[in-house]
Amino acid sequence: MLYTFNHNNYSNFNVFEDNKVEPRAYFIPFRDKENMNQTTYLDERYKSRMITNLNGKWDFKYFSKISDMPKEIDTWDYEFDTIQVPSCWEFQGYQKPFYINSRYQFDCKPPYIPNCEGWYGYDASIQNGKLPVKVFNSAGVYRKKFKMVRSKKHILTFLGVSSSIQLYFNGHYIGYSEGSHNSAEFDVTHYVLDGVNEIVAVVYRWCNGTYLECQDMFRNSGIFRDVYLTNYEDNYIWDYSIKTFVIDENHSMLSVDVDAVKEEDTKLEYQLYFGKDLVETVKDAECCDFTIEKPHLWSAETPNLYTLYIYMKKNNKTIFCVRQEVGFKTISIEKSIFYFNDKPIILKGVNHHDTDAETGYTMTIDKLYKDVDLMKQLNINAVRTSHYPPDPVFIKIANHLGLYVIDEADIETHGCYGKTIGRPNLISNDLKWKNHFWDRVLRMVKRDRNNPSITMWSLGNESGGWKCQDYCYDNLKKIDSTIPVHYEGVSRNKRWAYDVVSQMYTSTETLEKIRDHKMPAKYYKAPYFLCEYAHSMGVGPGSLDIYMKLFEDIPTAMGGCIWEWADHAVKTSDGNYLYGGDHGEYAHDYNFCADGMVYPDRRLSTSAYNARCVYRPVRASYVSNNKYSLYNTNFFAATNNILYKWEYTQNGEVLSSGEFKATIPPKGSYVVTLKHPLLDTSKDCFMNFYYYDIEKNVEIAREQISLCQSIDRLSPVKAANVACIEENGKIIIATNDGQIVFDKSTAKMISYNINDYEYIDQHEDSEVFIPKITKPLIDNYMNLAKKWSKDGLDNPRLEVRSFDCNKLNNCVEVVIVYRIYLKEKIRFICTNVFNIYGNGCMDIKSTLDIAKPYDLSRFGLTLEMPKSFNKVCYYARGDKENYSDFNTHAIISINECNVSEMYDNYIMPQDNGNRSEARWLKVYDENGYGLNFIANENALNINVTNYRDESVSKAKHIKELVSDERTIVRLDHWVRGIGSNSCGPDAREEYRRCSAETMEYQFRVEPIKINRK
Repeated sequence: MLYTFNHNNYSNFNVFEDNKVEPRAYFIPFRDKENMNQTTYLDERYKSRMITNLNGKWDFKYFSKISDMPKEIDTWDYEFDTIQVPSCWEFQGYQKPFYINSRYQFDCKPPYIPNCEGWYGYDASIQNGKLPVKVFNSAGVYRKKFKMVRSKKHILTFLGVSSSIQLYFNGHYIGYSEGSHNSAEFDVTHYVLDGVNEIVAVVYRWCNGTYLECQDMFRNSGIFRDVYLTNYEDNYIWDYSIKTFVIDENHSMLSVDVDAVKEEDTKLEYQLYFGKDLVETVKDAECCDFTIEKPHLWSAETPNLYTLYIYMKKNNKTIFCVRQEVGFKTISIEKSIFYFNDKPIILKGVNHHDTDAETGYTMTIDKLYKDVDLMKQLNINAVRTSHYPPDPVFIKIANHLGLYVIDEADIETHGCYGKTIGRPNLISNDLKWKNHFWDRVLRMVKRDRNNPSITMWSLGNESGGWKCQDYCYDNLKKIDSTIPVHYEGVSRNKRWAYDVVSQMYTSTETLEKIRDHKMPAKYYKAPYFLCEYAHSMGVGPGSLDIYMKLFEDIPTAMGGCIWEWADHAVKTSDGNYLYGGDHGEYAHDYNFCADGMVYPDRRLSTSAYNARCVYRPVRASYVSNNKYSLYNTNFFAATNNILYKWEYTQNGEVLSSGEFKATIPPKGSYVVTLKHPLLDTSKDCFMNFYYYDIEKNVEIAREQISLCQSIDRLSPVKAANVACIEENGKIIIATNDGQIVFDKSTAKMISYNINDYEYIDQHEDSEVFIPKITKPLIDNYMNLAKKWSKDGLDNPRLEVRSFDCNKLNNCVEVVIVYRIYLKEKIRFICTNVFNIYGNGCMDIKSTLDIAKPYDLSRFGLTLEMPKSFNKVCYYARGDKENYSDFNTHAIISINECNVSEMYDNYIMPQDNGNRSEARWLKVYDENGYGLNFIANENALNINVTNYRDESVSKAKHIKELVSDERTIVRLDHWVRGIGSNSCGPDAREEYRRCSAETMEYQFRVEPIKINRK
């Protein structure tokens, strides 16, 4: 067939849709009840006999410039490639992936869009003298041939196309659509043929609508969600709306309003079920109401779903039917408190992008289900669909599994911010765009309005102003006043809030001021919601536990959503993960896309384990003697699905343990008496609780109650012969079973040999109890890097000032004094004192004198051992990495693992693996020989790895991080807190140290032989 293409729509500001079907609810229809009962909500899209699924191989032709595309194509003899639909063409070998955060890929001059060629950085180049980058607007032509039998009506549905689509069918122009993540439907009834049919779609990389889609993600293109044709006969349901209302304490009402096309002899029938039980039947009504006595209410904790069946019957035979989940709920705001089913719920949320390392935006229903299921396993109860409506099945999954959904419109104009433009309100306060905005909001609301999981509507993200949003808000309230609306951007003007106050990355210190009523009155005028908080990029985020406590303490606080769910990345054939800049992007934001709680393959990062414990459904506390109180944090669900396991430990040893079940009502408490020994206040005594899902037999959270803590002062070492000899410029300290040797000229310990075991790595550059005040950057320190570099903390220089060795009564004392220079100025003096005993033990004291306040990332000593020492056993917080403000998931316990298991493979290599509050650490080899490092009075931070600091700092990807063939042991007195400063607030003051106070600590090193089984 011959197609003549008109490329006017994508760059015509006045056309953002043409011949599209009016927005309506998403549902899958069936011709008969038998077919419907053979499907589930997850597969009905693929199994309904009314649906012609058009996924699969399509013919495809990619044009890097729209100008390269011929004005006419005769599909009978045109040479196409093939492409998978749905997919993103960047992941199919056409055009390289492109990651950028808060900028457009072309110069921001709305509504201008490059027709085929444009510029990036043209205005900026004039200022800095650099050449701008010429950019190209590309397009792809899709062709699908398929056979079918003509019906009375045919609707072609595209669930997601980026950025816009111009549609043709059997040689005819059909229509045009923008709004990448909104459903686009076209009536192709008049063009469908019996037999072979042909769809041709032109998809444009950029269009005018791209100005509304400047989201922090890989910018992908193509038909990335399902495509299907719905085939109707003479009688059908076109749309329907359901609403639930509370009549009184024991009664609720379901109202159903149906838009149907039917003949006079065709009747509508409604059946409402709860599970397998029929609640009520209503016959022959265009709309109807059900009154439900003592309804089972829906919430994220108790996702009780009714099922509404709507039948069309002719001569008592079903000729059309649909089903819809129904959840009875109420949402209200009273005195600035957000109530769900009359309870002041707290959203324990996360932000969710559609992202897959191998397919981009394209996610199968199985993968969407896995995401929601994982969220539930992590005690997450809310999700913000950042920054666009998801596949409608995602919301159905939330209905069934239980998530409060903040459904977000596909609107973000972040590219108007920044140094070059600096006009954040450029688009959103320009009312010429109001219909573009409203189209996206309206289509989201109409599509998703019937779902019980919808808890708030969002008018988009980071779009500066408010005038277009005001227009959308006013129109939305005319359609539906039952669901509250939020938009973070409105908090930056006098209006301040729509139905709730919405902000991002508010610090815990500010929340404390809100709690203490020390903030302006506007903070209390509506429920307070953090649509983004706690930036989960790399290691961290810190202080999640403090956020959660403040959400509970502030009556108007309704919680928030962690940024974000999953790392965005592109997976290579060798298993490496790539981010911004790895694909030749002319502008990008590096690894800022790798900011998720889970890795691209959905493995849990430490952040996920931390969130799981912070969001836990039960909190334990010590009462007295052997009594403990368990508090159910849920508002609706009892804890009858939880098995409680406990263990009582002294100095890490489990002295008693057990398990029990207890049904604790919502917001109720349960006091249990556990049989364990009396407290010994001279020892570490802890009660550990582990909460298990009874049905799945998986841990859902853990917590530790500190009953008493005691880190002993080390007892004196028993006397043994020790001698000190100076020979050939070396200090040799002879012990009973070996020797410790220092090079006098360098003050470096070059041998620690006991029982013919050498504990010091023999590389020339090996570090042996060397003082360190820096460590490789982590993502959440990225905004500190510039200051640290300015201060010289990125490259301190160590110099030995003095080295002294003295024989004392029962030991040899070695004193080494170091100067530490920052930018060639002495800023620190570090004194290390070694007391070396005849049995091979060493007591080490390290003191850091600080000339003026510095924000140090660490202070401690580093020892490099041979790589053969590849086992660790430690008594500290574990078994996952943890820090002073990031440790709710880590209980003080004895843990054993390989050195390799102490390190996490973040997409951007960075310092990680710290274990805080360490009492002791054993590093040993396969035979059990090694060293035991024992804290003296004050706990240590420990870190054992095969990667030197320089190697971690140098590597930019996982595959570039190569073992340094040694075991590096860090024994730190001070390690800085994490915070969220990659995007949000820095670590709290108590987790930073910026004083000029002297730091000092001590620990013992003793050779050991572990009897291994």
